[in-house]
Amino acid sequence: MGDSYIIAIDFGTAYSGYAFSMTPKEKQIEPFLKRWGKELGLDTPKTPTCILFNEEEEFLKFGYEAKTTYTNMRGEAAREHYFFEAFKMALYGTTLNRDVMIKAANGKSMKALKIFTEALRYLKEDALETISAKTGRKFIASDFTWVLTVPAIWDPSAKQFMREAATQAVL
Repeated sequence: MGDSYIIAIDFGTAYSGYAFSMTPKEKQIEPFLKRWGKELGLDTPKTPTCILFNEEEEFLKFGYEAKTTYTNMRGEAAREHYFFEAFKMALYGTTLNRDVMIKAANGKSMKALKIFTEALRYLKEDALETISAKTGRKFIASDFTWVLTVPAIWDPSAKQFMREAATQAVL
């Protein structure tokens, strides 16, 4: 294959996003940067690193959609759902394993690995849908080389944790 398909995910503390390139190896790279928030009248290169799960810990929404949906919830609904914002910081300075828990906005906790895996899975699926819409071709994750940013200041256990989450998200 003479083409080099790459998707790079910037999984940030406050905001996350991705860019992709489908440029033949011999040509200059022209990456495409996903724009977010159009449904809210915005046009940003990243979306808030927020994720929303229902009361059964099933993924509902990510980014602007998660933040808006949770912000509009009242009473019992807000108490039952799991909303996480800036959760990446929970990894900093912590020796990680599969059982590390993170507290949601309402004080309930979920396994960190599930939260990170579902966030990465969402970004992966959104990227593949965006690329399919732009090119008119259907792609799968294995058609691409995936790049995931990880802070240099993280200890090896945090970096390994992100590798595991990415593997479970099938990047």
